[in-house]
Amino acid sequence: MSKKIKKSDLIDQLVKSLDDRHWDLFSQLVGRELNRAPTSKANFLNSLFKKTIAVSSRKGKGRSLQKWTCEKISELTGIPWGNEDDCEITSRPMGQQGPDVILSPRVRQLFALTPECKNQETWKLESYIKQAKANCYPDTDWLVIMTKNGHEEVVVLDGNSFFKLLKGVNQIV
Repeated sequence: MSKKIKKSDLIDQLVKSLDDRHWDLFSQLVGRELNRAPTSKANFLNSLFKKTIAVSSRKGKGRSLQKWTCEKISELTGIPWGNEDDCEITSRPMGQQGPDVILSPRVRQLFALTPECKNQETWKLESYIKQAKANCYPDTDWLVIMTKNGHEEVVVLDGNSFFKLLKGVNQIV
């Protein structure tokens, strides 16, 4: 039985064995000059063999954040959430257009924000805000809720909306 070799050791062997002619070919393939420093070469080779997450797993990650958001809105409003047709707070099925969390008019009276949920390892805040604005319910403000593996949930909203919320909280206290 052969001994298993670590990926990093194989990458190091590749970096040492490939000459300038090989790196010229890689540069042509990617359409840009590649840095010839050993660390840069290793990073480039690592990127070629990087595992990508399956579509079903990506959708599962997104669905889990949507459900987390539904639960938090439910706790805040006292209105139960679920995936049945008669629920006033539901998670939108993957692939459908519109807000990620479906809120009844009654819920929107209590929670005047339209959440856009993003559970991704690379954050593209400008595009998230654009999508949140496009999917916003009438008479609500947009809200982006995002997270990634090993990271707590982060909320982004318009500055005026933030201070409007704080003003409302201070009036209650």
